[in-house]
Amino acid sequence: MSDLAAVATWWRVTIRRRVGRGLSRQSEDVLIEAADRADLAAQLAGIKGAVDGYHQARIHECSVCGRSGPWTETWGWYGSVADLDNGNPVVKVCSPECFASAQASGLIPRTATTIDDVA
Repeated sequence: MSDLAAVATWWRVTIRRRVGRGLSRQSEDVLIEAADRADLAAQLAGIKGAVDGYHQARIHECSVCGRSGPWTETWGWYGSVADLDNGNPVVKVCSPECFASAQASGLIPRTATTIDDVA
């Protein structure tokens, strides 16, 4: 088995569930790591609720520690919207610890208060 075949893929799945006694529905996005499509199908079969759709999650790389993974609530970025629009790199951090390290090294100004600040 090659190294590429051993790498799992992250999938962002939208699940619709009933809420309360009525016909109200609530959707939520979840991340699922699967080795292949068969593994993904097996995991989807075990989910309670209707699967509205799924797509391969985009993988991001932390500018500080180099960790790669899908974007979650612990990730943040610092840069300008113009840089994003022009395809220029922005600083991405995967955790509050990496945010503090980026400030200490000068990647992010010390005046930035959150990791989603826009320059």
